[in-house]
Amino acid sequence: MHRRRRRPGSAWRARSPRAGRAPSGNAKARFNLANELHHRHEYQAALILYRDAAALAPDFADAHFNLALTCEQLELVEEAQRHWRRYLDLDPTGGWAAIAREHLGGTTR
Repeated sequence: MHRRRRRPGSAWRARSPRAGRAPSGNAKARFNLANELHHRHEYQAALILYRDAAALAPDFADAHFNLALTCEQLELVEEAQRHWRRYLDLDPTGGWAAIAREHLGGTTR
């Protein structure tokens, strides 16, 4: 599988094998499209698709991570915090967990 690499903290993140269960095809398709929209700075459209992906596959950690980032960019702070926490519930020791904790201000409530 070819994965694009981005710098930490960027809004796109490749699927981690430890990050929750594999999403359904529909969730993954929405997630991938949301990544493309986000990359083009179409944040509102990406937000809708990340929400869909997270709703279709609640254990899809990457969807929660990217949804949290997008919510922050759109100043949806409370929603972002919920998704940071959900990401940490799903992948508490993953390589991106420290970034999620930073966005929560170091807390994991």
